[in-house]
Amino acid sequence: MKKYLLIAILGFGFLGIQAQDIHFTQFTMSPLMMNPANTGAFFGSYRIGGIYRDQWSHLSNSFQTPAVYVDAPIIRGFRKNDWVGVGMNFFQDKAGVAGLQFSGVLMSAAYHLALDKKRQNVLTFGFGGGNMNRRIDLNNDRIKLYDELEDPNVTSQDRMSIQEKTDYIDLNAGLLFTRKMKNGKALHLGVALNHLNKPDYNLRGGNGDADRLPWRISATADMEFALNDQWSLTPALLFQNMTNISEIQAQALAGYLFDAQKEITLLGGLGYRVGDAIPVIIGAQWKTLRVGVSWDYNTSEVTPNGNGGFEIAASYIGRIFKKPAVKRVIICPRY
Repeated sequence: MKKYLLIAILGFGFLGIQAQDIHFTQFTMSPLMMNPANTGAFFGSYRIGGIYRDQWSHLSNSFQTPAVYVDAPIIRGFRKNDWVGVGMNFFQDKAGVAGLQFSGVLMSAAYHLALDKKRQNVLTFGFGGGNMNRRIDLNNDRIKLYDELEDPNVTSQDRMSIQEKTDYIDLNAGLLFTRKMKNGKALHLGVALNHLNKPDYNLRGGNGDADRLPWRISATADMEFALNDQWSLTPALLFQNMTNISEIQAQALAGYLFDAQKEITLLGGLGYRVGDAIPVIIGAQWKTLRVGVSWDYNTSEVTPNGNGGFEIAASYIGRIFKKPAVKRVIICPRY
């Protein structure tokens, strides 16, 4: 009975409740999803990356979330030291045995306002938006509604009120402050407001404000410290709130410069998501290519035996240099 009740919750519960948005343990590896102000906020010509999360793998159909993004600083701003970045982010989330899918394509743009001539302090304004899609296969025989659990021979009338898919526009905005430190290190402070337009997202049809996606406020902070010539430490914080649901996550990554000539750094650290999990994170960086793997040891009652989420992520910053134009000089010999 408990098994079928779980199927009912996973199959139908997500249609109406204000479920938590997609989240990643390695949130710094999914910058555009966290805050549109992160668009173009890097030193390089373009950036491309991706992340994949598999949560609750002990279930027959785990929650799987892939996401990819690309962004670039494209033009100079109104002032000499300002610039504009644009980007695109695609994600898809498959929620458990019911096969509820949530996907979207978000476009974003950001204006980076330099607060000094050397761009040591930059304030960024970001805005993003795109088309979101939610769908479910009502022919899935594993989806059981409450009255169907009581009598297997009954087909619930509630199925008539469920749409198989819904599309809506979602808008987001954010701010980012960046301060460059010594040795190429930087401090990042960001805040974002998601679901600005509070879109109607429910598969059960419109029901006024109850079926509108509430605002989600998120704040992030990270900074890299150089402990010595070989070791560095990068603490990071994440806070998110959506109606009465909050998430607080803290983590710290230690970096060891394994090969200075080849610019290879090994990464490893721990985190803590309050009341939920202890993430273990390892990774490496080779020049501008960075990879990371994380596993969440779950501390809540939701997942037995600490079996939480697994993630793998990668990002690469490309740099295109213009060839300098060399003026030809004819040297005349003296006679």
